[in-house]
Amino acid sequence: MEPLYLKLKSDLNQFFQDPNYLAFYQRFKAVTYLDGYVTFDENRKSDTLRWLLTPREGHLQQDYFIKALLAAYYREATTEQLIDLPQAYELSVKSFNQATVMRELVITNNKRIDLLLADAASKTLILIERKDGSKAHTGQLLSYFDWAETHYPDWKKYYILSDSCNQNHDKQMHPAFVQLDDEWISTAIKRLLESEALPARQSGVLKDIQAYVFGEWDEHTEKADKDITKYAKLLAHKHASLFETLSHESVMANGKQIQLGHVSPQNYFNSLALESQVRDSDDLNELLLILQASHEVLDYIQDYSSFEHLADEIKNIYPQIISDVESDGVSFLLTKHYSNPDDYYPYYFNLAKHTDEETGNDYYTVNWEAHKKCHESEIKYAESFAQKAGMKISRNWQFRSMARITQKDGIDKLDISSNSPIRIEIDEFIKLARSL
Repeated sequence: MEPLYLKLKSDLNQFFQDPNYLAFYQRFKAVTYLDGYVTFDENRKSDTLRWLLTPREGHLQQDYFIKALLAAYYREATTEQLIDLPQAYELSVKSFNQATVMRELVITNNKRIDLLLADAASKTLILIERKDGSKAHTGQLLSYFDWAETHYPDWKKYYILSDSCNQNHDKQMHPAFVQLDDEWISTAIKRLLESEALPARQSGVLKDIQAYVFGEWDEHTEKADKDITKYAKLLAHKHASLFETLSHESVMANGKQIQLGHVSPQNYFNSLALESQVRDSDDLNELLLILQASHEVLDYIQDYSSFEHLADEIKNIYPQIISDVESDGVSFLLTKHYSNPDDYYPYYFNLAKHTDEETGNDYYTVNWEAHKKCHESEIKYAESFAQKAGMKISRNWQFRSMARITQKDGIDKLDISSNSPIRIEIDEFIKLARSL
């Protein structure tokens, strides 16, 4: 295995020196420090909400988010819920800059209030129970209400159920609580970003909170995110052999096989570094150190097979196609001949990767396929394609496949440049499909 580790180290060096990697890494670190590598569950989102609502935090917006929250409260509250509270217009002249924000405040019977804002200057309490997919339970809202009314009878109190999923909490809902979804957060951040008056760092943090924490992100609207995808596909394609090796080779730790592509700081320092085979091999240990240090980047790019990039390249040449990409192949046909995503393609071009069992070398094949198990409105395309392609068809045929490039042709690279064997097949296929 030693030569394999040496080759992997060499391949990784080439990967890290690739100009596309440098471009990818710059964008990756710029927009993903909130994404992917921590799960934004209920607690994580509550932590983020606490950061926004704390006037003296690094967003530098003082009580802006508190007032945005209370504005949403007044919009949604009933007349009964507003009886003992100040008029909404009074909030514009109040300051909550000295408010204290507490997380997981333990009260009676060991129950915990998710978020409690206390402003002694104005004698105001804002009590927030946060839900992200779960429902109120075991009378928790009643407990929070009783605690606040008992301990702060003379304060103005705002009871909020912050529910990202806007669920029906049925009998567990308390009449004093106003239920809000996350629209107020996204709107408040959006208005700040539109002002274009924020320092770059604050703008980037708030944009990512809106995008990744509270669910407003669309990869097709953010250039930086599209660039990340573009470079990830390029790297996955150019360094396909590296990522294939990382996904197929493993190392033993605590009696379990750990895939090289899954070596993380956690499993390295907790188990791999303690293994004698690792301690006794400088090359293996150095390789694992590189992998664990680069785990986030490598894990991200491994999600994109080389066929993702290839499918994009084909679509750039022929925009009228629709494709289906897998880790070991891509299939496509003309979009106008397929309109039912739950059904089979009536015909398609299939490019697939295989590994020779004897030599371990990769090779690629191309088949043209026709399938009558498609939607009934598209059977005519399957029949016409099979006939024009010269496939051998019987009276009751359902599926036919015609081999166009086989292992014997020795195609060992994904090359679709002009006049390459695969490109010639693609051009012929599209010409035939257009004639249907």
